[in-house]
Amino acid sequence: MILKFFKAIWAVFDVIMFVLAAISANLTTYYQQHVAFGISMTITFILAGLISELISGKGKE
Repeated sequence: MILKFFKAIWAVFDVIMFVLAAISANLTTYYQQHVAFGISMTITFILAGLISELISGKGKE
C-alpha cells in the first residue's frame, strides 16, 4: 500500500515541485515588493502556459 502511494506521488513529482517552487518564489517576492510580485506572477503564468503546451504537444502543429 505504501509502495503504491510512493509510485503515485513519483508520477506527478515534477508537477508538485513546480507548483511548490512557484508558490515559494511568488510569496518571497510578495513580501519584498508588490511590483516584483506582479512580475513574478506574470513569469509564473507564462512558464505554466509554455510547459502545458509542451506537454500536450500542441506546439508541434
